[in-house]
Amino acid sequence: MRNEMHAGVQKAGNDGFDRYTASLIVVAGDGTGEEHLVERPRWLVGRGPDVDAGFDDPEMSQRHLRIEFARGRFHAVDLDSTNGTRVNGIGIESAELAHGDRIEAGGHVFQILIERRERCSWPQGSAGGDVPRIQ
Repeated sequence: MRNEMHAGVQKAGNDGFDRYTASLIVVAGDGTGEEHLVERPRWLVGRGPDVDAGFDDPEMSQRHLRIEFARGRFHAVDLDSTNGTRVNGIGIESAELAHGDRIEAGGHVFQILIERRERCSWPQGSAGGDVPRIQ
């Protein structure tokens, strides 16, 4: 099952990260409606300092969770936060994420949006290949 607890996620790398766009949308808590772009394969959420997405939330740990891209998938990893992290209502240590999943951290709820960037390879002579221009 996708949200099962895992002992840990293997080392994150850029192994395909650039083929995706991901962002967290705040759906409950201060900043509702804000979008935070996940800009790198290891991305921190918490009260800060030194986090990628910081929130003034007394129920959130300073370094609450990490969004991580590993083995071609996005994961939410709880960083031993005081109040824990939940994905789709289930408490997790680490969970694989899918487009639309909800992540609870402190008094905030986020929805993750994940989209694959399509790369077009046009065959020679097709609409994207070597076609003479009309002038």
